[in-house]
Amino acid sequence: MPLTESLYWTLYNPALWMLGLSLGLLNACRYGFTDWGVKHLVDTQKIGVGKATLQFFVIAIGATAGSYLAGWATDRFFGSRRAPVVCLLMVLLGVLSPVYGMVVGQSVVGTMLMLVVIGFCIFGPQVLLVGTAPSDLAHRGTSAAAAGFVNFLGYMGAATGDVVTGHYSSASQGGWRIVIFIWAGWAFLGAAITGLLWNTTSRRVVVMPGIAPKLAALATLAFACFAIHQGQQPTELQWATYLGLAAIAAAFVNRWFAVPGMIVSAAGVLTVFVGYLGKSKITWDQTAAMVAFGLTIVAALMVLIEQKEKPCESLSSPPDAADA
Repeated sequence: MPLTESLYWTLYNPALWMLGLSLGLLNACRYGFTDWGVKHLVDTQKIGVGKATLQFFVIAIGATAGSYLAGWATDRFFGSRRAPVVCLLMVLLGVLSPVYGMVVGQSVVGTMLMLVVIGFCIFGPQVLLVGTAPSDLAHRGTSAAAAGFVNFLGYMGAATGDVVTGHYSSASQGGWRIVIFIWAGWAFLGAAITGLLWNTTSRRVVVMPGIAPKLAALATLAFACFAIHQGQQPTELQWATYLGLAAIAAAFVNRWFAVPGMIVSAAGVLTVFVGYLGKSKITWDQTAAMVAFGLTIVAALMVLIEQKEKPCESLSSPPDAADA
């Protein structure tokens, strides 16, 4: 399959976008717990790193069980539909996060038990979202591309989640109590998005309308404009982004105007990243700008590779008799 055709069937598949957004939100929770969990225990229980680590390691027990049993449950109870199990476990993760925040200061044993269950609820959906679910809903011959795209969105969520967790864990920004509720909110939002795929099967994959990426590129680049203005990025970048926004608007008339928008967005990512290297910490506006510029690049690429819409069979389903 030609590269442009593979990109088209991957990027224009709305189910893959939903899976990617869900994975991004799940990864924000996952890395919140795994990267910041020990520090959370140190700060809330007033203990040393060694003792906190001994408590926290049990999350791997739940992760191991969830990684196997979540996949088994999709086959056993839901006819190999992955979305229901992902949705239910993320709802449970959202419920348990604030409960964990209350238990952590009361009981060491309770904390460890909660971490086992939370590990189950994080890594069960994660295993399904990084590979199995994208492959199920991919167009025939594009399963690897589908998994790669979903994981791309997932890692954007992971990077953003780490920054947000670090920012709000500071006492001046609300502290760990706020962070716990942010984690819960991410889990609930991811569950809601995945729930939209509850009855989705691999029988047939639809494509989104051609206007969708154009509107998305406008929205994400406009948000990048806001973020770099708030972050007081170089004036040259601000003006270039405004010009890129005008080019994206012109892409409604001719899709090749998306090229300048893509170039500006790529330059924006590099400029903001280089600016971050000269600072002691990354701020929310820098993260938001890089994510927005990155999504604009994807949306602009979608504008360029748009093809005539037509139904397509999924990777795993044979052609229907009516299609033969």
